[in-house]
Amino acid sequence: MAETTSGQATYMEVTIFPWWALFLQGLLAIIIGIVFLVYPQRTVEVVVWLFGIYLLFAGVVSLVSIFIDRSSLAWKLIFGILGVLAGGYLIANPTQGAIAVPTTIAILIGVLALIMGAIMLLAAFRGGGWGAGVLGILVIILGLLMLGSPYIAAASLLYLLAFFAIAGGIILVYVAFKARKEA
Repeated sequence: MAETTSGQATYMEVTIFPWWALFLQGLLAIIIGIVFLVYPQRTVEVVVWLFGIYLLFAGVVSLVSIFIDRSSLAWKLIFGILGVLAGGYLIANPTQGAIAVPTTIAILIGVLALIMGAIMLLAAFRGGGWGAGVLGILVIILGLLMLGSPYIAAASLLYLLAFFAIAGGIILVYVAFKARKEA
């Protein structure tokens, strides 16, 4: 890999994608982010519906695999039945799923934040420094906020995803034009 005068490899030497593929990916991310902002409920319903299809398929595959390989029979049966039931429910009720799935994710993130914050605080008390302690407190506060109002947290996650899609898309478009210039 050739290097520039600064000692860094150019973008074209690092990437395996042509500039136009990066441009299209960035453009699509921007469009998805805008659609998410304009139609958040409908977009989540579609994503939940697709997730339901995935769960249904994964559940059926798990149940079929029982006839091929009898190892972990109980886990395959449990996963298969839960996948078919949850997938079928989400496909049949995408509106309720659009409320339940993001809320469940917000609750899981809140619990994870409490655990991570506690670990950071413990690390701070064991010599990790005040930075780990402050970060631990902030992460615990985030967890408590998410658990205190999971519906608001779920709605906020939707807009956060839209922001990241738009920002990431803009960055990809920029990188695509930079790669085109280098080509």
